[in-house]
Amino acid sequence: MNNFFLLIFETIASLQIKFKIQKSTQNQDIVWTGESWFCSNQVKHYPACSKGSTYIPVHSFVWILDDGKKSFPAYVEDFFEDCRGQKMVKLRPFLSASEVEPLVPGLNPHSREVFITPSRLEISARHVKGPAEVLTPKHFLQHSSAESLVSYREFVNNRVRPFALNELSGYADQPAVSSREEEIMGIVYGLPAAGGPHDTVMWLKRGETVKKRLKKAKKVEVESESFPKVGENVEILCQDKGVKGCWFRCKVLSMLPKCLRVMHCDVSNVDGSGQLEDWVPKARVAYPDVLEMRCEGRLTVRPWPHWNSSDLAAEVGTAVDVWWYSGWWEAVVTGIDTSEQPKIQVYLPGEQKFLFFERKDVRASKDWVGEQWVDVKPKLDILSFLNSHLNPLPKVKLPQFTYSGGVGRSENGSKSELSSSSGLNRKKKQRHDRDANDNSIIAE
Repeated sequence: MNNFFLLIFETIASLQIKFKIQKSTQNQDIVWTGESWFCSNQVKHYPACSKGSTYIPVHSFVWILDDGKKSFPAYVEDFFEDCRGQKMVKLRPFLSASEVEPLVPGLNPHSREVFITPSRLEISARHVKGPAEVLTPKHFLQHSSAESLVSYREFVNNRVRPFALNELSGYADQPAVSSREEEIMGIVYGLPAAGGPHDTVMWLKRGETVKKRLKKAKKVEVESESFPKVGENVEILCQDKGVKGCWFRCKVLSMLPKCLRVMHCDVSNVDGSGQLEDWVPKARVAYPDVLEMRCEGRLTVRPWPHWNSSDLAAEVGTAVDVWWYSGWWEAVVTGIDTSEQPKIQVYLPGEQKFLFFERKDVRASKDWVGEQWVDVKPKLDILSFLNSHLNPLPKVKLPQFTYSGGVGRSENGSKSELSSSSGLNRKKKQRHDRDANDNSIIAE
């Protein structure tokens, strides 16, 4: 019995000693670095801290270890001491793709993608595990390691929107980030400059090197002496995953032989200090579109269109641009709502989405070829094309609606009258409905 109590006593003593050692190690492991300063609230701030042999400055990316022993990445905004003298860190956490994807249908994130949040957390600095590497897609493709993360979107109020990661202070201090010259002569254009839907860039095909991609880019560049010029308003086409097919409105600030410095008219800097500025290729031919509607040789930089949504005579198969997420997205009409609050149903080929828009947010789409506007030929067989080409197993099922005289359902589930200019007779309509019912539903 005495041996039993002795064993319990030794165990408790051992645990107490272990706890004290751990607590002491945690306190001693975190050391402030640099000169401190006081803000107007008399809070003492520090520019950096050291944890063991690791130096962690403000405006860096770190791993945070929560009490559940799970790690998540975050961006450090401040180091300070609270009223009790505790070492604290203020940070913006990132969410993983697995956390965001269930809340945003059709997101299709990269497996290493994380989403920055607008939330600020103030926690003990002891939770800082060590440095993290969070890159824009461009730098992720060029320099990523097994531990690298990629981020170009922000998760706000259960929605995802573009985010310029490279505009965060300290981003360029990461070892994996390339030089400014590489940013200016970037491989592909993203939103924003080197990073940032929602720096987004097109992912390189497996095994394709950066050198090969640069050679491809050189082959599709063309020269133009008269357009654009400094001070002109332009639209920039993004062909990157997440914002593929979106034209962003910009103004030309300066020029290099093959690049333009532009200021975005509808996208602001992360800190709210002004409009986002970016370098983009001066004259690059756009990639072919999947619907085979667009003109060959069209460029990724074009003037602002002089027409507006009131000029649109929309029919099924008409090429349109829709105003969505601070840009004009290329789309094709797939249905017309003729109810009291009419909406136009469109398909975005770049993102493979079916969406509804009010007529005021839809304009006719044209291509800029040979320094002139060219009409885009309608694709009257768009419905059958989508079913037979985009996802044959199983086939694409359009959002439910019926043709002229029928009753459909709008985005919010309310009934609405819809019409189509396809000219299908009743027999074709019945066959269409029967085929649609035989297929599984795949709709955004």
